[in-house]
Amino acid sequence: QMSVASPLTPAAPRSMSPRRSITRVYSQRGGLPPGTAREHALERMVAELQAQVKQRDEELAEIRGRMTQIERSVRPGARARSLSGGRSNLHRVGSTPEPPAPYVADDTDPVDLRLEDFYNQTDCRVLFKRINRGFYRFGSTLVELDIVNNKLMARTEDGWNRGKHGPIEKFVRHYEGQEEMLLRRAA
Repeated sequence: QMSVASPLTPAAPRSMSPRRSITRVYSQRGGLPPGTAREHALERMVAELQAQVKQRDEELAEIRGRMTQIERSVRPGARARSLSGGRSNLHRVGSTPEPPAPYVADDTDPVDLRLEDFYNQTDCRVLFKRINRGFYRFGSTLVELDIVNNKLMARTEDGWNRGKHGPIEKFVRHYEGQEEMLLRRAA
């Protein structure tokens, strides 16, 4: 048998889920529902991490500013450059690594700036002469220079390094002796 509620008897109250009733009690009291405590902890952690990132960004900006000041004091008028290619090992023992004539770069060409940094730290007696952007004459050898993976690389069309880019140090070691002999013969 089915019992039908008469219009005169009040309907039974709908039951609330336990979670909904607990949430309602906490929100009425102004507290946090228990299911979101983890979310609030995560939000606090995110806020702390964002504050740390902001602080690190400010420190990094300050360090970059100092680096720019140092680079400009070392070479007045130069643009700020990073990772200039490092020091060459192409100097002879007992000598000061300095070429007979320092190379002066075009400040608008990053390849030329790298070549200046490299060449002026060696005692190489063969001069580089800029022909065009990325193309140079090293003594009598025509060489193409480029920056590959943040390194100054050289390539020639005569088959050196199988026609592929190779480190500038390797290029100078390979050709310096040949070019010096040609210079002595010509003199």
